[in-house]
Amino acid sequence: MTPRSAAQEAPAQEAVSRAVGRRATALAGLSSIADVAAVAQLVTTGSDAGVLVAGLLSVLAGFLGLIQLTGRPVGLSALAMALLIAIAAGMTGAAVHGYWTGAGTAAGPGRGATSTTTTPSGSPTTTPSGSTAAGSVTAVAPGAVVRTGTTSLRDQDYLDVETGRIGEVEPGASDLWYVGGYRELWTSGGGKLPITPVATPPDAAACADELARRSYDQVAIGPLDPGAWLCARTAEENLVAVQVTAIPTGDEPLVITYTVWHK
Repeated sequence: MTPRSAAQEAPAQEAVSRAVGRRATALAGLSSIADVAAVAQLVTTGSDAGVLVAGLLSVLAGFLGLIQLTGRPVGLSALAMALLIAIAAGMTGAAVHGYWTGAGTAAGPGRGATSTTTTPSGSPTTTPSGSTAAGSVTAVAPGAVVRTGTTSLRDQDYLDVETGRIGEVEPGASDLWYVGGYRELWTSGGGKLPITPVATPPDAAACADELARRSYDQVAIGPLDPGAWLCARTAEENLVAVQVTAIPTGDEPLVITYTVWHK
């Protein structure tokens, strides 16, 4: 066979170069879209999961784009890829750090949250997060009010409604768990205890009836109206009615008022 001349090889090399450039441009576009999605997640919902997924996708697309440009002179395309990778890596690191710190320090006493509780006698008591107001647990008769209170729950906060204590999960004591990234209120133990929305302000008997008919492991807070009511069973098998006083957005805390009745 006759060797191909330089004039014959030039168009083929140019076509390959254009194809490589198109692939690199497409990957750069995908990386840019993923970066924008990560920023949007961070600004609108503060979801570490969304930022992490979008950041990893951007890093992967950026590296694949750089691979496409291997062997070519360093130009604007390669610099753009490197910049996209750096931005994505930073957001991914921030999301991983959020998971790490959220798991280790969620709602501990050092967060400084407070809960305001009211005993059946009507005297309000404000207690630091992680502490219990003396004398706030008062009733033992079946159906009697054990505690009423108002509190703010941040992402990954666990609440023991009988004592008003907020902190990390305490088996056999924690009753409600707020997942701020998804704006969901769970019962502790990953939803082992029943919880359900109710249409009107309930008493102990109404809560018991609703939980006998409908039992969920969690309730989405976002679709609810301000002032909506929920009923749940506590770890001590008591009943609790929860009123959502305001619907949080982003990383705002969930503010609730609740009443606990003895089983």
